[in-house]
Amino acid sequence: MKKSRYTDLSVVLFTLLSSCIFFAACSKGNEDNPEQPENIIEDFEQGNMNFTEGAGEQTFSFTANTAWTVSVASTRNGGAPWCTVAPTSGNAGSHTIKVTTTPNETYDDRSVTVTLKAGTEVRNFVVSQKQKDALLLTNDKFEVGQNGGTVTVEVKANVSYTTTIGEECKDWIKENSNTRALSTTTKSYDIAMNENGKKREGSIIFSDGSLTETVHIYQAGGSIILLSQNDCHVGASGEEITVELRSNCDYEVMMPSVDWIKETMTRGMSSHTLHYTVAANDTYDGREAKIVYRDRSDNSIADTLTILQAQKDAIIVSEKEVKVGSEGGTVEVKIDANVDFEMQLPDVDWISEVSTRGLSTHKKYLKIAENTGETSRTAEVVFKNTTSGIEEALPISQSAKGKRVKVHVEKAGTLSDYIAESEKLNVEELEVSGNLGGKDIAFIREMAGTYNHANTEGKLVYLDMTEANIVADGEYYLRSSSGKEYLPTENTIGERMFTSRGLQTILLPKSVTSIDDYAFSSCHSLNKVVIYENSVKTIGMAAFEYCSSLADIILPEGVTTIARSAFWGCSSLSRIDLPEGVTTIGHSAFYGCEKLSSVKLPNSLTTIEGFAFSGCNGLTITIPDNVESMSMLTFSDCTGLDITIPGRFLTKIENPIGSNCKDVRVTIAEGTTVIEEYAFQKLPGIVSVTIPESVTSIGHAAFWQCSGLTDIVIPSSVTEIGDDAFSECTNLTNVTLPDGLTFIGEGVFVKCTKLSEINIPKKITAINDATFSGCVSLRNMVIPDNIQSIGVRAFEYCSHLTITIPETVTSIGSQAFRNNVDLTIAMSGNLLDNALFSDCENLRITLSDGSTFIKESALINCSGLIEIHIPNSVSSIGANAFYGCTNLKNIIIPNKVTSIEERTFYECKELVSVVIPNSVKSIGTEAFNGCSALKSIVLPEGMTLIKKWTFADCSSLVDVTIPGTMTTLEFHAFKNCTSLRSVTIPNSVNTADAPFYGCSSLSDIKVPDHLYETSIFSGTGITDITVSEGTTAVGSFADCTKLTSITFPEGVKALTDFSGCSSLRAIDIPDGVSVIGSALFRGCANLTKVTIPNSVVSLEWFAFSDCSSLTRITIPNHIATISSGAFSGCSLLTNVTLGSGVASIEDMAFHNAPIRQLRCYAVVPPKLHGVANGSFSADLVKGATLYVPAGTSIAYSESDWKIYFENIIEMEE
Repeated sequence: MKKSRYTDLSVVLFTLLSSCIFFAACSKGNEDNPEQPENIIEDFEQGNMNFTEGAGEQTFSFTANTAWTVSVASTRNGGAPWCTVAPTSGNAGSHTIKVTTTPNETYDDRSVTVTLKAGTEVRNFVVSQKQKDALLLTNDKFEVGQNGGTVTVEVKANVSYTTTIGEECKDWIKENSNTRALSTTTKSYDIAMNENGKKREGSIIFSDGSLTETVHIYQAGGSIILLSQNDCHVGASGEEITVELRSNCDYEVMMPSVDWIKETMTRGMSSHTLHYTVAANDTYDGREAKIVYRDRSDNSIADTLTILQAQKDAIIVSEKEVKVGSEGGTVEVKIDANVDFEMQLPDVDWISEVSTRGLSTHKKYLKIAENTGETSRTAEVVFKNTTSGIEEALPISQSAKGKRVKVHVEKAGTLSDYIAESEKLNVEELEVSGNLGGKDIAFIREMAGTYNHANTEGKLVYLDMTEANIVADGEYYLRSSSGKEYLPTENTIGERMFTSRGLQTILLPKSVTSIDDYAFSSCHSLNKVVIYENSVKTIGMAAFEYCSSLADIILPEGVTTIARSAFWGCSSLSRIDLPEGVTTIGHSAFYGCEKLSSVKLPNSLTTIEGFAFSGCNGLTITIPDNVESMSMLTFSDCTGLDITIPGRFLTKIENPIGSNCKDVRVTIAEGTTVIEEYAFQKLPGIVSVTIPESVTSIGHAAFWQCSGLTDIVIPSSVTEIGDDAFSECTNLTNVTLPDGLTFIGEGVFVKCTKLSEINIPKKITAINDATFSGCVSLRNMVIPDNIQSIGVRAFEYCSHLTITIPETVTSIGSQAFRNNVDLTIAMSGNLLDNALFSDCENLRITLSDGSTFIKESALINCSGLIEIHIPNSVSSIGANAFYGCTNLKNIIIPNKVTSIEERTFYECKELVSVVIPNSVKSIGTEAFNGCSALKSIVLPEGMTLIKKWTFADCSSLVDVTIPGTMTTLEFHAFKNCTSLRSVTIPNSVNTADAPFYGCSSLSDIKVPDHLYETSIFSGTGITDITVSEGTTAVGSFADCTKLTSITFPEGVKALTDFSGCSSLRAIDIPDGVSVIGSALFRGCANLTKVTIPNSVVSLEWFAFSDCSSLTRITIPNHIATISSGAFSGCSLLTNVTLGSGVASIEDMAFHNAPIRQLRCYAVVPPKLHGVANGSFSADLVKGATLYVPAGTSIAYSESDWKIYFENIIEMEE
């Protein structure tokens, strides 16, 4: 192999180079070290080593006088090395080294250099390993069809090899190339056709003696039927014919259904000779028959014998007919005859003979004169044997000249005889009579082309078929791309007969009775269609679809049906009169006839289907009373529609007028008595509705969302208007209600946003729920005396309403006036209901005398209410009554009121003053919460309780008078009254729960001595305090952020809460206090000095946590446990003394405290919590000194204390 030779050469060169370098190095070394011996390595005679491709071992020996190493150049290739040596080093002496190789799995030789080094001396040799032999095929399997072929095999090898074709297939597999090589070789083999019928298998073997690869060839089998000839010509006298057939299958013979061919011998089993007798032909026409031979099990395997027999004594003209253009010319006619004949010219002046020649095979030349007329012409030339009477006629037709042609077609299918191929695409006008079949219609279609000449260049635009008859001749006039064939039907313009043609005018045959589906579809240029009286009865689906130029059409009497989409997209059609007799207008019949402005419908009409007139703009139409069915959206997408329609068709389910119609004017036909519910729902395009005097009621939501309706006159005959009848008619400005109206339903005028005034007839007794909701333009509303009730939300969202409620009204529904922006109302206070005026703004309200109560939430969120006069007759005001009346400034509570309920004046932010009479004995929770403008309050005598948050967030309150009858101040009663500076608490108060919390300016609080044990000072702005004598338990001073000092009397046994007293600097806990409770001084950020008396036995959770200014603390001897977090967050605490009684320090007790010196007098080391959430912060106490009692340092150093403290020093006794 080439690569092996190159490798060997590189090894030799490398060895020589290495030797040179080695000798040079030795030479230089000798110069520098003359005293060193010449040879360090001796007895080394190893040459290069060679290994086979398998694993192997060899050795070499040497003697060295100093330490030595043996190394192998890297042989890794993504894995372990393939060549290794052992041992790889040693000292002076004689040594044997083992060289080991792994198997070579590659297809290339490989080599590596081994280096022996001792001192400065280096020796090298090369280890080489042979490659693995390979013989590879790119493909070892081929599948070949029955007909055979060629296969190509690509061979890759680094050995010489031979190829052998298997014995079983040598007769049908042949090598067509003898080339071979040692690298990559392409071999080709020819596979013969398989005539056996069975699948067969062969092999080709590639081998070098030890390596073998096999290619498998699989060839398909199958049946074969082959005739020796396929055509057999027989004379008129008949004869016997013989045919040879080859076959490997069981086949059958399909004889033709004729009596003039007979089989005379049966076939054999393999190769067959077949005999047939053909009888004499006694006719004057040649004849033909086919015999089919096919596999019985597979009909697709077959062959055919065609027998053609000449006619008896015939004169045969080569042309069946001759067509000549209008310009004329010379015509050559060939005649084959087995008898003598003569040519007889017709008696016309435009055909003449030029010359005659030949006796057996004849040629005749006829001269055809030019046709200068508009009518085509025909004649016959006869070739006749005068003896036997045999003759052959040759029709000759000549087309007319010019753009207008008149043709009479006697025989269907022969129109092309009268119009030359060269003329048909130039004819512009055609008048045709006679009988037209499928081929004739196809010919006319070609003449007409398409409206844009996309398919053919035909120029026919005018077609007169008045005197023509369409006949069913079985020939198709159109074949679709899917293969469907359209055949003509008697007296019918058939389906798609003229679709997409370029015709402009067409006169239909008088005999036509039907125009079928798509007959003229997409004839965009068609502008005139003439249909004769008493002819057409039906117009099929899409018959004139997209005839966009069709402006006018007259339909004859007798038409009964306009089918689906019949005139769809006839965008130029402006008017149409449907004749009497039409009963049905199909779905989308006139869809998209955008210029159709006038349609006359006959009285015979009973059915109009959906979308029939969709997209017709400016249409004026009257629906006859005889119509029984009219589908939904019959008039969809119409603009400018003016329709007169019986009311029975205006229903919720099938309203014929579409929601996308615009500028619609509706006249409801006389005789209609009821406008049904949802009759005109969501029809914003309706701008006018005329209601006849026959109507007595208007149904539920009849005109709902008719946003285009601006005014409506309701006739005097109407007595009832149903719920939501005119709801969301957003442009309705004027409504006239008749005097005879007795009922107006709920929500009738909801969101009629432009309705500014309306009359209420005298027979109406109730304004029902939401009747005028959202009528934002309604200004003055006169409620007549006949009204007795006003429903829920009746006038909600009427933003600028002035209204007077008469005394006859006895009930007003909830939220009747909700969300009125500017409301002026006079009414009885007794009618106020829950949330009656909720969310009103700029509310001006006058309550009439005689009112006795204001209900709960009556004026909730009436943010515009500035003041209200409450008559003295009112004795109760419900909860939330004035909730959120943010602009109410003054209020006088009548002297009959005994209680103010919860949240009555909640968030009345502008309330400056309130007069509370002495009759009030209780005020509910949050009654004045958020009254941020209230400056003073005088609570009447007799009150005993101020509930929680009653005056919370009254941030302007500076003066509070609490009566001597008061006993209880509940939680946060005056919370966040930040302007309150002083207050006097009467002796009668015995319970207080942080009532002034958040009153940051309250520094002067005069309280009876017994209240020092409560939380009355909690959260206030008090700065210093001296607790009264006799107090044994000091109440809460939590969050007194301005408190700087406090003096305790003798005898104090308990402290409640000083957390958050961030200005407190020093505290001497009274002797006698035994417990420092949880979080007692938490967050006292400026506390620098604390004295804990010996009476304290318990120090609870987080007692001094976050006292960030505390620097030292001494724990008395009686405290056994320092609880969790007791001093956590004391970020300046550096000096701690623990009494002798301390036995346990819980988790995080001194968390984040940077202790530098700790004295612990406990003889037994107190139990610590551990490292995680430990008693101390290990990183902060690192390096600190722990002082312990004499003789205990070992105990401490062997306990958990060693985790935190390395410096443990015993204190002197």
